[in-house]
Amino acid sequence: MDQYFIQIERGVLHYRKWGYGNRVLIALHGYGADGNIFETLAKQLKDSFTLYAIDLPFHGLTRWESERYDAEDIAQAFNLILKKENVNNCSLLGHSFGAKIAMKLLEYEGERVSVLYLLSPDGIGTRWLNWSRLTPRSMRRIVITNADLLLRFSKWFRDRNLIPFFVEWFLRKNLTTEKDKSRLLHTWLSFESFIIKKRRLQKLIQLHFVKVIVIIGQRDKLLKTGRIEQFAKELPNAEFYDIASNHSLDFDKVAAILLKNITTSPERL
Repeated sequence: MDQYFIQIERGVLHYRKWGYGNRVLIALHGYGADGNIFETLAKQLKDSFTLYAIDLPFHGLTRWESERYDAEDIAQAFNLILKKENVNNCSLLGHSFGAKIAMKLLEYEGERVSVLYLLSPDGIGTRWLNWSRLTPRSMRRIVITNADLLLRFSKWFRDRNLIPFFVEWFLRKNLTTEKDKSRLLHTWLSFESFIIKKRRLQKLIQLHFVKVIVIIGQRDKLLKTGRIEQFAKELPNAEFYDIASNHSLDFDKVAAILLKNITTSPERL
């Protein structure tokens, strides 16, 4: 595994590189993780793919100078990585919130993406998190500043089974330290940049002849799996897999699916 930093307009993105295959795969992790989450997947794919895993802003070793980020920032890094590797197209993979970002990137780089892998994709059938998008931006700093009060309220609701365990767990996990609070706030401020419009996405997939592979876990409590499956059926060129796993997914099983579909993946030009 090699590590690099890449300068873009609003910060310095860190990314990892694994493998030596002739197919290029750029991977985007979900909220609260970093690019290292793909290490197991990369090792399974090393003969067939060269995998690049970006640390998103406010995550991992990426250094960010703005209070928020958008799809244009990720598109800059996407372009610079392809330029550095002297390739014209690639596969694009996103897990959870990273899948939401990957879908949004089709608006900027759709002509350069041959295969889109959506793992436990956020933004299509996500449970319980609509409140986060509907909260006015002006209120988000206030909510995070008063994190202790929010945690007390969430415990009260959870004790009465008014919210699921996941919601209280997520809040406790991400509102404990100042670093956690900062990451949550700045990611939250970036949410509007990655709203997915399904009809627009369908048109882009059809326009650019993008192959889509959707993979979810059968025990995923965060996603409405039926809605995700219906979403995949409505796409012009998609396959849907539900595997025995949770939202984090079993990346050994994910690797097997990617290798099964390897003939649809672009080769290095």
